[in-house]
Amino acid sequence: MVISGGSSKFQFTSLEDFERLYETLGMGPENYGWYQCKLHAAAKDIYNAGGKTVLKKLWDALKKHQEELTDEEFVKILKNEVHPAVADVFTNWQRRY
Repeated sequence: MVISGGSSKFQFTSLEDFERLYETLGMGPENYGWYQCKLHAAAKDIYNAGGKTVLKKLWDALKKHQEELTDEEFVKILKNEVHPAVADVFTNWQRRY
């Protein structure tokens, strides 16, 4: 219901906004709730595409790669070491989620 309502009433909708504002919840509670619903939908898609091993692979990849990465490097790691569905959340957030 929240996702199907669209994003037009929310000021912040990008992953960049979420990363920048998450620590202080500077986006406000309603906007945060919208992100939470979108992230839950993305998690469902990831699980459906990659199964229960995806979370372990993600955890392992994040532990292994502690260095600072460009967005392109991060996407490559997600796609190759975790699952393409995880990389898809990052690369297609605005269009898909």
